[in-house]
Amino acid sequence: MTSLVLFESKNDCVDVILNRPDEGNLITNEMGTEIARVLRELGPEVKLIRLRGNGANFCKGRQAPKIDRDTMTPLQLRHPVAEVPLALYAAVKEARAPTLAIVQGEAIGVGCALAAVCDMTLAADDAVFQVPELYHNIAPTLVMWALINRVPYKTAAYLVYSRERISAARAEFLGVVTRVIPAGELAAEAEAFSQNLLSRAAASLQGIKDFLKFGSRMDPASASAYSATLNAAVTASAPREPHR
Repeated sequence: MTSLVLFESKNDCVDVILNRPDEGNLITNEMGTEIARVLRELGPEVKLIRLRGNGANFCKGRQAPKIDRDTMTPLQLRHPVAEVPLALYAAVKEARAPTLAIVQGEAIGVGCALAAVCDMTLAADDAVFQVPELYHNIAPTLVMWALINRVPYKTAAYLVYSRERISAARAEFLGVVTRVIPAGELAAEAEAFSQNLLSRAAASLQGIKDFLKFGSRMDPASASAYSATLNAAVTASAPREPHR
């Protein structure tokens, strides 16, 4: 039986590959749970986590879980509807190593959230992003939680209220995407960028990730003290190289 999500490890890099190309890589609850588990269990040797999708699209959204709205209470609905995707977004946000999304085709709903929640996102110039939940009168607060501290307030508001399908260039302007790359060059550019990161020490990469995660949550004085302490810890543990 073909796995719906693949995990490949090579040279301190872990690839998380959505593997439902014929269904646009729609994410099931089981896929989300497995991805979150693997990310939480990664060891200190991992330098980079890459999230990508097989086939023409990155991820066209979520496969709705089977629920019975007539008989299930709100508390019973909470886990399959909300807790699984929130745990997935949290695992990406809190991952030990930096995360890189590599986006082609459509990134819709959960797909858009995953593209945005990663620390960095490279997108093909023909990629498309959308948060369409309001078409179904769903308040996309789960996606919005993923967007917190990833995009500006007005970007999140515009994406969810407008439901507009935006281009990769527009997504870059709004802060959802880090860099737009011609579609035919996406794989090669993503690999070159990855190798550039992988040439650095794990302690240095993880130290940067730690400050990105926690520094913005602190008051200025605490963030300053944390930056000094973290810098000293990383400097003491990372391999020494000559200054350039």
